[in-house]
Amino acid sequence: MEWPLAIESAPAQESAEPHGLHRVQKALSRDTAARRAAAEDAWAQHFPAFQSGDRAKAMQSLLVAAPEIQLPALRWIRKQLAAAPTEASPIRPALLLLEKTLGPASADDLFSLLSRFREEDRPLALRICIERGTVFLHARAAQWLTSADTTLARVSLEAFAEFAEPTALQGFLAATPLSSVSRATTDIALNNMAARAFPERILLPESWLAQDVCSPISLARFWTVYPDERTEDLLLDWFLNFVTTPANRLDFLQAIERGAASFRWRSISRKLTPLLRGKDIDPQAYELAWALHQMGEKNGDKFLLQDPKDRVKANPEDWRSRVALMRLEVDLGVFKDAYKNAVRVYGKLEGTRDLKRLTTQDWFYAARSSAGAHKTRHLERWLQNARLSAEQIREARKLPEFQRYLDKGAIGALLAIR
Repeated sequence: MEWPLAIESAPAQESAEPHGLHRVQKALSRDTAARRAAAEDAWAQHFPAFQSGDRAKAMQSLLVAAPEIQLPALRWIRKQLAAAPTEASPIRPALLLLEKTLGPASADDLFSLLSRFREEDRPLALRICIERGTVFLHARAAQWLTSADTTLARVSLEAFAEFAEPTALQGFLAATPLSSVSRATTDIALNNMAARAFPERILLPESWLAQDVCSPISLARFWTVYPDERTEDLLLDWFLNFVTTPANRLDFLQAIERGAASFRWRSISRKLTPLLRGKDIDPQAYELAWALHQMGEKNGDKFLLQDPKDRVKANPEDWRSRVALMRLEVDLGVFKDAYKNAVRVYGKLEGTRDLKRLTTQDWFYAARSSAGAHKTRHLERWLQNARLSAEQIREARKLPEFQRYLDKGAIGALLAIR
C-alpha cells in the first residue's frame, strides 16, 4: 500500500533540485554584478590619480577590485584606440594595471588589439599578452618572433622564455631568426629559462650554440640547469681557454660537473686531473678538486686532503687541525678515517677544559663520522652533544649515513622529528 505514495513523491523531489540550482545561480549573478559595480566605482575614483602619477597608492586601491577591474581597463583602452590621436590619453597606465590583473580570456581580447596600439605601447602590450595568456594565445603570438620590428621580436622571445610552457619552448627557440635579435637578447632568454628550472630538459637548437649568438657564460649557466650531452668538449675548451673572470670560470666548471653527473662523462675528469699537480697547477685548483670529487674522481679527494693531512702530521697534538681534517673527511665521505680522527680528538680532550671548546657542529660531524663508519660506540653521546634543532634534525635525516639508524632505539629517538 506504500508504493503509490513513494512514486507520487518522486517528481516533487526532482523538481526541487533545479529550484535550488536556480537560487545559487541568482546568488552568483548578484555577487558578480556587485563585484563589477565595485570595480567600476574603483576605476572612476582611483584611475585618474593613477594616470596623474600617484601610482603606488592608486594601484593598491585598484587592485582591491581585481580581477573585475580589468573590464573597465580594457573598455577604456578600446576607447582611446578609437579616439583621434590628438584626443587620446596615454595607454601605458592602463597596461601597467592589466599587467597585474589580466585574465586569460581578456588576454585574447588585448591581443586582438595589438595592431592598433601605438608603436611605443605595443611591446608592453605584447609582453602582457604572453605573460597572462594561454598556450593557444602563445601559438598565435609566435608570429612576432619573426617580426621585422626587432623590438617586438626581442620582447616576444624574452617573454616566451619566461612564461611559455617547456613543451612549446623548443619550437619557439627554433623559430627565432637569430639574425633579428642581439646576443644580449638571447642571453636574457637563456637566463629566463634557467631561472625557471623545469624538470623537463630543454635542448637548444644547434644554431644557438655559436659563440656569436649567445655568450659562453649564459650558455654555461643554462647547461648547469639543463645539462646537454653535446656540450662536453665545448665546456672543457671554455674552462681551459676562455678568458674571463675567476667567478665566471666557475660557471663552466659547474656546468661540467652537472653534465658529468647526468651523462657519466669520464674522459673530461681525466683531462682536468693534471691541473691539480705540477708547475701548471690551476689557479682555481681547490674548486676544481671539489668538482672532480663530485664526478667520482679520487684525485680530487687526494688534493683536498693533502694540506690538512700535512698540518696534522706536522703537529699531531694540535686537536683543532685534526678536527678540521675530520670534518673534511666527512664531507668527502671518507668516514672510517674521519671516525679514527674523531675518536682521537675525543680521547685527547675528555676530562680537559678544551672539551668545551668543541662546537655543536664539531660534535655533529663526529656523529656523522660514527654513523658513516658504522661505529655506534660514541654515536649517541656525540649526537646529544650536537644539540640539533628541529630544522637540523630534518636535514640530518636526509643524510645517507643516518638512514640505517632512523628507527633504531635511542639514536632513532634523537633523530626523530619533534
